[in-house]
Amino acid sequence: MKQNYLGILFTLLLTVVAVSCNNSAVETIESDTSEKEWVLILGERIRVANNMLLFENEKEFDALVKKIKLYNDKTASFTKNVDFAVWSNVSSEIVEKGSFTSLYDVYCEALKTAENYYEKNGGYEEFKKKYKTLYFPEYKDDYSAYLPVKDINVSRLLNIEGKVSISGVISDKRNINSYEELKELRLSIPDIEEKEPLNFEGTPLRSVEIINMTVGKPYYDNNGKFKIWIERPESYGVNVCFRKKGFLGIWYNFSSESKIDWYLYSQGVPLSIGPSIVSRQFSAHHYSFFASPPVTGYIDVTHQETDHLHRYRLGISI
Repeated sequence: MKQNYLGILFTLLLTVVAVSCNNSAVETIESDTSEKEWVLILGERIRVANNMLLFENEKEFDALVKKIKLYNDKTASFTKNVDFAVWSNVSSEIVEKGSFTSLYDVYCEALKTAENYYEKNGGYEEFKKKYKTLYFPEYKDDYSAYLPVKDINVSRLLNIEGKVSISGVISDKRNINSYEELKELRLSIPDIEEKEPLNFEGTPLRSVEIINMTVGKPYYDNNGKFKIWIERPESYGVNVCFRKKGFLGIWYNFSSESKIDWYLYSQGVPLSIGPSIVSRQFSAHHYSFFASPPVTGYIDVTHQETDHLHRYRLGISI
C-alpha cells in the first residue's frame, strides 16, 4: 500500500513538472508573438519583429518592392507642360505607421554625417565601425561607403543588417561584394585606375566660369579635393556623380546639393521647363526628362559645397 502511495505521489509530481514545463513553453511563444507588431508601408500592413519585416511569401515581398519604385517615381519633384517633364530623385518616407529602420535609412544617415568622420585622423575607422553593415571596398583610393544592395528599392525593406523574413526563412539580401560589381552598376569612380592630374584649378564661390563636360569623365575642382562627373544611364536622363577627398587623400561619398537648368530645343522650338530642379542627397543625383525627339541643347549643372560653387555644362543631342 505504501509503495502504491509513493508511486501515485511520484506520478503526480511528474505531471506537475510536465504541466509547468508546457506552461513555460507557451509563455515563451506568447511572449515572442507579443513582440510581433505591424507597420504600414504605402498602405500595406506588414508584420515586424525585432526590426525585421515578416512577409508571407516572395510574391508579397516583390509586390511591395515594385510599389516602392512606382511611389518614388510619382512623388518625385517635377515640372511639366505638353511634351516635356523633368524630375529628380527624392528620398520619401514610406513607413506611414509604426516603427522600422531599414538598411537604406542607415545608409542615408551615414552619408549625411560622412564629412564629420572622413575629415579627421582616425575618423574613417570610426565611421566604418559605426556603419559596419554597409559595403566599404577600400579599392585604390575609393574608401566610400556603398549600399550593399543592387536594387535600392529592395534595401528599403531590409533591416539594418540587410535581412528580411520571407515564408518564415530569414534571407540576407546584400548582394554587392566586389568593386567589379560596383563598376558594372556604374556606381564606382570611373577614373579610379588612372593617376590623378598633378595640377588643379579651384573655382571660387559664386564663380561665373562654366566648364564644358564630357559624359563619364571626372572633372576636378577645389584644388583637387573634389571631383564630379556625369553619367547617362538612359537617353532622357543624367546622373550627377561626385566625391570628396578626405584625410590622407581618400575619396568618399557624402550628401550635398546639385541643381539642373535645362536649355533644350525640340525641332528648333525652345522647351518651356519652369524653375531649376534641385536634389539634396548623396551621389548620384538622378534627373530625367521627357520630350519628343529630336532634342538638342545643353544642361547646366551647379554643385554647391560649403565654400565652393561648381558650374558645369553638358551638351544634349537625342
